[in-house]
Amino acid sequence: MIDDAKELYRECGRYDLLVKLHMSCGEWEEAIEIAQKYNRINLKNTHFQMAKHFEAVHEVDRAIKHYIESGTHMKEVPRMLTKLNMIDRLQSFIQSQKDPALYKWWAQYLEAQDMI
Repeated sequence: MIDDAKELYRECGRYDLLVKLHMSCGEWEEAIEIAQKYNRINLKNTHFQMAKHFEAVHEVDRAIKHYIESGTHMKEVPRMLTKLNMIDRLQSFIQSQKDPALYKWWAQYLEAQDMI
């Protein structure tokens, strides 16, 4: 039945629903591919949902990649890495981004934790 639903969504041009169907089936790469080709308005949201999935299964590097793709990495990556107590990984992420706002957040975080 899932294949029939995919075909029906394609035929009627409901790529937004097709992307959601692929995501619910765990077919993340297909969901991204369809969003890139036909449903660009939901592409960042698709990356965000994929990042949340990878975070849930503790695939941190893949989660970071998709948080960056979704444009939510400024808040989501520090949240995720502090929650997982991966402070060294957080520091290397912040240094790799070279973003003044992240540097400021990092300094405030270190000060609040009495680490400096």
